[in-house]
Amino acid sequence: MAENVENKEMDFEETVMTLVSTSGSAHACSIEAIRKARTGDFKAADEIIAEGQQALQIAHDLHFRIMKNSMKDPGAKELSLLLTHAQDHLMNAQTSSDLAKEIIEICKIVIK
Repeated sequence: MAENVENKEMDFEETVMTLVSTSGSAHACSIEAIRKARTGDFKAADEIIAEGQQALQIAHDLHFRIMKNSMKDPGAKELSLLLTHAQDHLMNAQTSSDLAKEIIEICKIVIK
């Protein structure tokens, strides 16, 4: 997935929608990892968290690309509702990832 995003030139809207999608994937991985940890399947939880981290890294890279391009030509892209929505998804994914890691560690202590 990362290879396709990095090697493909995307227009602004496609980049923003990919940011929404990858952020959503990262968030979903966080929730799924917590569910695995609650059942004691820590190996799966750790693997799913790692998958979510990859998606989150792609999302951060896309966000950086958007910000970098806007700095080159500040008048080119005004802040859009779509970009605001994408940034909201990114921040939600980051927060859920951080919390999922902590919850999984708590589960490891409680369940052992």
